[in-house]
Amino acid sequence: MSLSRQLILLISSLFVLVFAGTMVMSMGNMRDYLATQLESHAQDTATSLSLSLQPNFTSGDIPVMTSMVDAIFDSGYYSEIIVEKMDGERIIERVNEVSIDGVPGWFVSMFPLDTPRRHSLISSGWKPGATLYVRSHPGYAYIQLWNDTAGTFRWFLAVLAGAIILVMVALRFVLKPLIDIEAQAVGIANREFPVLEKLPWTRELRSVVIAMNKMSQKMKRIVTEQTERAESMRKEAYEDQVTALGNRRSFDMQLSHMVSAKEEVAFGALIIVQIIEFGKYNEKYGYPAGNSLLKQVADLLKQKSEGLRDSFVARIGGAEFAMLAQDTTVEDAENLGRLVGSGLSEFKIEGMEKGIGHVGIGYYSLDLTAPKLLAEADMALKHAQVKGPNEWHMFKEENLNKADIKGAQEWKDVIHKVIEAKSVSFLFQPAKPVKGEANLHYEALARIKNEDDSLIPAAVFMPMVERLKLTSDVDKLLVEKLLDRMESDHDSLSKFSINLFSESINDSGFINWLCETLKDRKNAAKRIFFEVSEHTALHDESSFIKLIDRLKKFGAGITLDNFGSISTSYGYLSGLKLEFLKIDGSYIRDIDKNKDNQHFIQAIIDIAHGLDIKVIAKSVETDEELKALEQLKVDGAQGYLVGKPGEET
Repeated sequence: MSLSRQLILLISSLFVLVFAGTMVMSMGNMRDYLATQLESHAQDTATSLSLSLQPNFTSGDIPVMTSMVDAIFDSGYYSEIIVEKMDGERIIERVNEVSIDGVPGWFVSMFPLDTPRRHSLISSGWKPGATLYVRSHPGYAYIQLWNDTAGTFRWFLAVLAGAIILVMVALRFVLKPLIDIEAQAVGIANREFPVLEKLPWTRELRSVVIAMNKMSQKMKRIVTEQTERAESMRKEAYEDQVTALGNRRSFDMQLSHMVSAKEEVAFGALIIVQIIEFGKYNEKYGYPAGNSLLKQVADLLKQKSEGLRDSFVARIGGAEFAMLAQDTTVEDAENLGRLVGSGLSEFKIEGMEKGIGHVGIGYYSLDLTAPKLLAEADMALKHAQVKGPNEWHMFKEENLNKADIKGAQEWKDVIHKVIEAKSVSFLFQPAKPVKGEANLHYEALARIKNEDDSLIPAAVFMPMVERLKLTSDVDKLLVEKLLDRMESDHDSLSKFSINLFSESINDSGFINWLCETLKDRKNAAKRIFFEVSEHTALHDESSFIKLIDRLKKFGAGITLDNFGSISTSYGYLSGLKLEFLKIDGSYIRDIDKNKDNQHFIQAIIDIAHGLDIKVIAKSVETDEELKALEQLKVDGAQGYLVGKPGEET
């Protein structure tokens, strides 16, 4: 076979693979979106129709209820509407056999749409009298999915045919510049979507390059749309529409994860801000003014949390806001409450001259539960209300400083002694494939000894290391210790990961040291991954990309940790050559029961797999969670269910 034919076959194959993969992912995402819409459609109808039926049900006017149900059912958008009394007697039942015209049966079988039955109660006085069940008809959704798929496929064939023709014409005249075109095609397959800025002088070859550039740009738009769809799903599920802060659902997830992730968070603060008589303000000045007030308070909380590395702000109720500040000392928490209170007092809002709100603070330490922390913050809020408008109060308890027993100077002495004596140890927690027993790698969890020889977890002493600006020294010690451990390990196939401080990543001196160290330890360098939090990676994206490239020269890899913990665009992933993506544990807890989290994670998996990045779920604690992750095709899992931290690997 001639070289030109081989090149044509190669490029065509790459196009087919890229388009086929993209089309399958797009169809999957569209199917998930339509399934969500069908579920929402059924629930909305059930809710509104039940309210409409309630007066007639109370009066026993079944014929009128039947007419109302028929009016809705005859529209053809529903496959089932049933009104059933609480004793099980069905008083109205309308069932439409599901038949889908205009869509091939094989397509329906290959892409099944979930049409769950939704329900709503019909009250009779103060008691529930009946249940209304509604199930949407999937016919129109299948037609839309089929039309979109057929249109995309026709567009794919047209573009592929045009690209092949252009390549064949160009190859007749010159082959040498095709090296760049081949590299571009490989880049497209790797989701890099390069564009050749320098066009050849040959007219025919120039046409090929232009066509390839157009192809790359169109593919980039497809991936961008996929990414934007994932971002839209995240906003809809986890973001408050008025303030753009997190909503109550995302707050509950973050709070639950904070008090459960003992290896990551040892102490922190929960700050609750409540606006004074917000309902009356809405009634007097209207909802636009009320929304404006909410946005101003939200902006204040975002501003006060900007200096915190691990913080989360949410609107948890109509007039209530919450802020989670991890790794925060008691003094910092009090100062934060004081700043928020003074910020509220600076507002000049008509109708709120006497004050805007109150601030309550609860403090978290390792032995505290989420309900207890919420209760403490609520009690503090009530004390602040007694003090007066714009006042703050922090819940106090005898063991409040348990996680922060040592002062700054004492911590400094302890950490300096650790560095000098190199007295650190590790516990190792495995990350395993969702299917199979072999380990993907072991994560090294650092420990130092207390005066009583008890081990202090990294979640306790690492924040102190950051405050004392000893991050580079500690990271050097930990990396050297781990590399020594790996070189002494007889099992040369085991791989390990270790977390790096944000400050170390941005320290050129540390990065140079790290590269020199890996250069001298080539065998161990090929078996180590460095975990960097998403917040750190996005702080200076260009420097992070350069770091990845430098470490890859020695065979070392980079893992993006706690992915999804901050609200951001996910388009930046296409520029990163990551080994693993570790999804934040807040999305994993009870994922078997949370459809929104499942849709969100599925979208992230599609994006990551398209970029050849493996996805690992953190904080996996139950069999049900693991089964749900397996169905979502997550590559690996980490958590106490998979393997607890231990000294041996």
